[in-house]
Amino acid sequence: MRRDTREKILTSAEKLGYRHNAAARAMRKGKFDALGLVVSDRSGRSIPMAGLLGGVMQWARDAGRNVSIAEVPDEKLTSNEYMPRILRELAVDGMLMNYISDVPGGVLDMIEQCRVPTVWINLKLEQDCIYPDDRGGAEALTRYILSRGHRRVAYVHARSVQGTRDRHPHYSEEDRQAGYVAAMIDAGLRADVREIDADPSTQSIFSDDGRMSSLAEMLRRPDRPTACICYSDATAIPLLAAAWQLGLNVPRDLSIASFRDKVPSGVGVEISSMQTSFRKIGFRGSEILAEKIECPETVVPGQAWKYRLVAGQTVGPAPSSG
Repeated sequence: MRRDTREKILTSAEKLGYRHNAAARAMRKGKFDALGLVVSDRSGRSIPMAGLLGGVMQWARDAGRNVSIAEVPDEKLTSNEYMPRILRELAVDGMLMNYISDVPGGVLDMIEQCRVPTVWINLKLEQDCIYPDDRGGAEALTRYILSRGHRRVAYVHARSVQGTRDRHPHYSEEDRQAGYVAAMIDAGLRADVREIDADPSTQSIFSDDGRMSSLAEMLRRPDRPTACICYSDATAIPLLAAAWQLGLNVPRDLSIASFRDKVPSGVGVEISSMQTSFRKIGFRGSEILAEKIECPETVVPGQAWKYRLVAGQTVGPAPSSG
């Protein structure tokens, strides 16, 4: 088409208020130019993260694509009738799966059989996934605390007081503890894993769900640790409050560290932590999915996203007696 002819067409289209017809474009190209962010309709299986969504949206803007968010019931994900047409139903070219635990049985095999381009976010698999490197992060955090002279270092996490027989924990629960234990063994020290009772139905980490009293009891002991690595802020913040209630100075008497996304803790002090960016994970996951959409046969090895240490204000040198 000649340049002047093209300019005339575009000028006329603008005057007439023409808008691109997404359906017609999809028919012509054979694709929707859209990604689907799929979440579970069951509580606890997916975690809505503003950073994750922001990263996906940023990639879509840069690539000129669209993003659809879909809540898909388990029975559809495992349906022989629905799965083969899921991309058409959602009007997307591939799926970012935001499932962190209890993935419905058979879904992985169903996706492979139907050749649906898929990347799993925050789930540790052998391929087609991206997740934080929790074991490596825990090892690095433990080594950092040991470098400050601490020898009595405990790993603290909350244990549900309700039955968990039907729940499959997120991979990070095992990997963070394993990373801590490995670093302690490498240093020739005894690992000290503390499980704290907590009620999972409690919505606020400041509520009395048994966590505070269990943590305070641990800190009253004469052989209390001089440093605690917490699974998350859901344990670190109550631990910090318990220490303050007992008159302990953090970090002079007790050092506290945690794991988190790249967000502030909101308690007036910056908790020392290993931080990751789900925005960057969402962006990179979208890139991987785009590669799989272009070449569906591509198998991408699972990618572990590194943490970075933020020194914060709650880890200091070990007390002279620690």
